[in-house]
Amino acid sequence: ARLSRSPAPPSLTPPTVLTTFDPGSFASRLPEATRTPPPVPVSGPGTFDGTFEGPLSAYELRAHFASPGLRIGRAEGLLLTGTISVTSPRALVETFTVTAPATAASPRAGLINGRFTYQFGGGASDLTAEFRDLDLDVALAAYDREPTTFAAWQRGTVRLRRASPQ
Repeated sequence: ARLSRSPAPPSLTPPTVLTTFDPGSFASRLPEATRTPPPVPVSGPGTFDGTFEGPLSAYELRAHFASPGLRIGRAEGLLLTGTISVTSPRALVETFTVTAPATAASPRAGLINGRFTYQFGGGASDLTAEFRDLDLDVALAAYDREPTTFAAWQRGTVRLRRASPQ
């Protein structure tokens, strides 16, 4: 299978906080957000290996997926792996891992581990992910932005929840 960019439905567009960093004072500030940026391009080869079971009224598609050379925005060579389960009420990415390989400029491999649920129809959707050793330049590249002039590694947890599609 081949992964390619497709525009996200409005119900999948996550809320966005725009931040800037002032290297002169080492203080961060939140500018006034005037718009949500467009989705970034995602591409790369991928594989799906799974099963489809049950009648159409009560099916389950369960698959393991991998992309050894994923590109998100300007970030290249990312490894994506995970497991997805799709039933008529929801799509559940039970686990996913994105690995940003170590490079000469960023000697630590960055990891993002998470889970994503998308409810079809009017239900809630959510994403929970933990990241560690994620190089700031890799994160900016994935967001389709220019790199910085200093090294910084990030660690944290992200939780996004959308009560229902709008």
